[in-house]
Amino acid sequence: MDRARVTFTTPFPCLPRAAEGRLARAIAAEGGMPSIMWAGQRQTRSASPRKSDPVRVRLSVKTQMYSYELVCGLPRTHGPVVGKSAFHLHPEVKEERVWLETTDREVTFFQRKAGEAWIRDEDGRRTNYSGEMLPTESVLSQLREPHLYPGLSALRQEMGQWRFYHHFRTDRDSAMRHPQPGVRTLALDHDGRDLAAALQTIEEIGFAEEMREAVSEAFADASLFISHSNAAFEVGLHTRELNRRASSRMGPCDISAYWRLS
Repeated sequence: MDRARVTFTTPFPCLPRAAEGRLARAIAAEGGMPSIMWAGQRQTRSASPRKSDPVRVRLSVKTQMYSYELVCGLPRTHGPVVGKSAFHLHPEVKEERVWLETTDREVTFFQRKAGEAWIRDEDGRRTNYSGEMLPTESVLSQLREPHLYPGLSALRQEMGQWRFYHHFRTDRDSAMRHPQPGVRTLALDHDGRDLAAALQTIEEIGFAEEMREAVSEAFADASLFISHSNAAFEVGLHTRELNRRASSRMGPCDISAYWRLS
């Protein structure tokens, strides 16, 4: 293996963060580059067994229209820093590419490699990319004139709409278990704080029956209720076993007490 593989369990949330200009923060939240690098023995193509290949982590995705790949590694020293930088475990983008696959060939819209980059403009012409790029972030987050590069702009917009729901807090102090200001919500927030507003939106845009069926199937014939008072929304469940509604603020002890009182 001549390339390090992604070994952490949540690589894809890093891709929409890259489109937002938060790639470095997303990887730092995972523990920095050491947490996402290949943990096994590194192989080398060099003649010297003591000289390993550069560390690289490759993230790629294929959408219905575009393909995207980002390769990052450990940073080089920048600026007047003497010795090791305090940010020496942060990611640095080494390569980046966006392309479209047709029936007979690939059409590359953007390529970044070895400190240089070129881009295909709205007329399909390949030109040098003159914009300044932070070495720690994707070009998708640094487009200053997106109308000139419709391919990159469309990919950035699509990636920015992705949501990954796997880090919800469920403790008593979780925001999603307390009333929250609510507005029409077509996409749930990453921490789930607008869950009640999102469910109310689903109901009001015409999918109330489907939502009720899903809740009933998931929670043994339970029914969903959403309270909204003074623009604060809260979600809970009502079951046949309990005479009272179980709000999202209730914990196991509260439900046990309700059960005894029922």
